[in-house]
Amino acid sequence: MANIKTTPAQWEKAREYFEAGLTYAVITEKTKISKTQLSKRTIENNWQKGNEKGKLIFDAVRLAEARGNLEPVALSVHNELVNERTKHILFNKAALQNVREAMADQCSGQSDYRMRAETIVKGRETVLGKSPEMAIQINNNLKLEDLLSDI
Repeated sequence: MANIKTTPAQWEKAREYFEAGLTYAVITEKTKISKTQLSKRTIENNWQKGNEKGKLIFDAVRLAEARGNLEPVALSVHNELVNERTKHILFNKAALQNVREAMADQCSGQSDYRMRAETIVKGRETVLGKSPEMAIQINNNLKLEDLLSDI
């Protein structure tokens, strides 16, 4: 291999390949990083081969093969049910991201605190559902201003 500097993006990709279970030879072919460099980096950074990512790839291949054997109507029903049952994952991920951003925001006034609290409450309800504690607050018609007065 030539003495070319390996970019962080190449190393990131090499790590993903390694963790997915690929051999040094295949990773070298895909990334143009020498086997020696790869070996050194995997040891220095304690990369783990064949972890959960490798299992996910194996499962995805099995799923693709199984889907290829389905008749068109069965495939349509399969896709519909998978979409219905995984839709909540996207909503939960978005809700958690909104809560993280709200927690990180610097509040400069009461309206900022109100918006932040509303975002956090909505995110919590999206991910966890309404807890009994929240149901009691809602049933008692407490206003957000009352909840924020304790902050």
